Amino acid sequence: MAMDLKFVLLVIVCWNTLFCTAGNIFGFAAIGIPLEVFLLTGGPMLSIATAVVATLLDIYGPRILATCGCIISGIGYALLAITAPGDASVAVHLGVALMIFGSFGPYLGAFNVGNVFPAPEQPITLITGLFIFSGLNYNIIHDTFGLERKTICSIYVALQALGAILSAVGYPATPHLPGKYGDVLMARLIPPKLAGAVVLPQAAPSDGSPRGPGAPLLQDASGDCIQAVSGDAVRKGAFLVAVPDVWRKKEHNEMKLSNKSRWRRISEGFDDVITRSRSGSLSEESLLVQVLSPEYIGIVIWYCLNLTWCVLFFGNIGPQINEAHFCGRVNYFGSGGPALLSVVVGTIISQLGWGLATLAGSAACAAMFVLAAAQTVILGYLAIFAFCLQRSLTFAIFFSYIPATFGSANYGRLIAVATLISGVFGLANGPINTAYTLVPRSDAVCAGEVACESWSSCALADFALALTMLPAMLYSWWLVRRSSTLKPSPASSPKRSDTPPGAFSSAGA
Repeated sequence: MAMDLKFVLLVIVCWNTLFCTAGNIFGFAAIGIPLEVFLLTGGPMLSIATAVVATLLDIYGPRILATCGCIISGIGYALLAITAPGDASVAVHLGVALMIFGSFGPYLGAFNVGNVFPAPEQPITLITGLFIFSGLNYNIIHDTFGLERKTICSIYVALQALGAILSAVGYPATPHLPGKYGDVLMARLIPPKLAGAVVLPQAAPSDGSPRGPGAPLLQDASGDCIQAVSGDAVRKGAFLVAVPDVWRKKEHNEMKLSNKSRWRRISEGFDDVITRSRSGSLSEESLLVQVLSPEYIGIVIWYCLNLTWCVLFFGNIGPQINEAHFCGRVNYFGSGGPALLSVVVGTIISQLGWGLATLAGSAACAAMFVLAAAQTVILGYLAIFAFCLQRSLTFAIFFSYIPATFGSANYGRLIAVATLISGVFGLANGPINTAYTLVPRSDAVCAGEVACESWSSCALADFALALTMLPAMLYSWWLVRRSSTLKPSPASSPKRSDTPPGAFSSAGA
């Protein structure tokens, strides 16, 4: 029986997601990367790199970004291989930054495969689950085979080389559109079963503006160019012609009227953008309309809060509980749990819809902090379960909601804007982490040998962070009540231009 191309491509992107993406960095402790490197470089870079790579994805396509990304990640791993465990030097920070930056090429490119499936949220959820599970890779290799940092990083250099080859043959040059394959080299060996296998890049829409060099500023009736020379004269051909002052006043008045007309058109165009952004039908709108829509603003706020607190919680839950067996298992539960839940999360999202699904993620985020505040082993495990649910929902909802609600044409740029904002917001993790007052203690048993200075110092921070999820819950309630709320479904490509009608094109926006 002939193989189906889309499943072959899914296997390729799943392999790359498991070994060539930044999810591996969540096992940083197993290869001796200090917590300070993870918080100062790893956390913010997870979002900043996504913003940059997602923008480039729309320009250069998944194949180039994924292949180059694997090469860049390989360089990062090579730097980590020549540094010692526990080192927090510039070389380690640079190695982590390169590894994370490059890894988002194969990761974001992998989401294109979802478009060739009837229900995109299913493969996307599988991909995000493997991304989370990859946080166990370092621990499994270290604990099972007893390998140290240099050997592990050297193995990953080889895996990045293999990932670059797989990216070149299995990722499309142009993104897969709903129900259609992009230009993927693997299709030459395994013919696709869907019609319209190759999608050519679409030409940029014309807005009627000049394409060549700038047109002359002024022309007289004969067509000769009139060039300004000084305040009261112009040069026409070889002659210098004096301009009466009354003409200057008339020209000034005409310029003022032109500017007023231009600003009026800009204002009308902006009002039109705002009106369209609130219409609820966004899959065929321009990028500007989509970014200004309440749907996009709401999901970005929701994603920023959930992602940032997810990283902060995972780094601090061990020292808060401060129990040897718990600290030894937290990474396995924290990474393996979300991966297992990802098997059913796609179905859960489809059944609940976006409103209730985001509400469940926000509630789980608040619950994990409240449970962690008790600082007992039993409630600590319950907090880890809430964390697993929250983490699996965060990535699956966000990366499925964007294409399902806004279409696929602006997918990379919408992801870029959202993750850039979340990256800047993630910089708050450093100062907020000091509120926990984790200090060196003789009875500390977790990595780093730190624990809470007192029960209240960590508990108060946990309760405060739980309360910050209230705005996200209100957004979910609004999403439930909004009449245009859609359940996950294949999205169509936008047809509108990125330029609003009217003055935006004339103003050069």
